[in-house]
Amino acid sequence: MPVTYSFGGGEGARVAGRLVTVYGGFPARVGPAAVLAALRAGFPDAHAIVTRLPGDDADRLYFRTDRAAFGTQFVGEMGYFLFDGTFDGPPAEAATFVSAMSDRLATAGLEHEFHVHTDAATLVASFRYPPEPPEPAEPTATPDRGG
Repeated sequence: MPVTYSFGGGEGARVAGRLVTVYGGFPARVGPAAVLAALRAGFPDAHAIVTRLPGDDADRLYFRTDRAAFGTQFVGEMGYFLFDGTFDGPPAEAATFVSAMSDRLATAGLEHEFHVHTDAATLVASFRYPPEPPEPAEPTATPDRGG
């Protein structure tokens, strides 16, 4: 059963009356405890906990601030923890907040990725560590000079 968080405050900061959504995660080898430690270093006032619920195959991480709430779910067949959540505020502020989260994890050397969306089709920002290597450049064709 998914965990739902509600936030106080006005609706004016929300995008079309909704929270800004963040999708992402990290590989199982990273683990929720390491992510918790990295996030606590950057967000000392956040409420954060690692726990195992009855029937779970792995620990879960819950991370909450006054404007954001995130939780993990382990996907065993992928060997990956989904780390999804919401931010109560404008998309630009959500991107700044998630960038700070990503910076904390990157500083700790923890592989991860986060994608900030205003809806399913509108990507605001993505953060990944380590960064993906750039796509190889397409070779440029040299014109045939008839020779």
